[in-house]
Amino acid sequence: MVQLAPIEAGEPSMAIRQLLYPTPYPSAMITKSQEFGLDPRVLYALMRQESIFNPNATSWVGARGLAQVMPTTGEGIAQNLGIQGFSVDDLYNPVTSIRFGAYYIDAQIEYMNGSLPGAFAAYNGGPGNAERWADGRIVADPDRFIEIIDYAETRHYVEIVYANYGAYRRLYQQP
Repeated sequence: MVQLAPIEAGEPSMAIRQLLYPTPYPSAMITKSQEFGLDPRVLYALMRQESIFNPNATSWVGARGLAQVMPTTGEGIAQNLGIQGFSVDDLYNPVTSIRFGAYYIDAQIEYMNGSLPGAFAAYNGGPGNAERWADGRIVADPDRFIEIIDYAETRHYVEIVYANYGAYRRLYQQP
């Protein structure tokens, strides 16, 4: 009988961690992030949670694509970006979804005065709710802010996306 030595559990290898936190669509992610002055790791963190990088994802409420943009929000973004002939099915196009997600999260970051937890809450639960949870548009203490979120789904979402962002920051250098 062969005796096997026990394997010690430890930190997963870098390759395993990068498999858990992939970076698909790198060209589009970088160019669309740069278009809006974003760290692409913010988009990766967001889209990992929103769609697990499935460009054909559709939520039970009708959000579409990698960034899970709602059709009416997509129409507003298209108008703001001056895109003619936009169809809500365009949200399934990875480049369009990445661009619209970058535009929308950038708008939420600006609205919440640079706070990523505030922006993630606004992305998921709406900007008015994020402002209510922050008692304004400044998040002085991110941990306290997250605890105040009274929508369990949004609180959980913010925790996950913020943790994803931390993982992406540890694994990948900013381009």
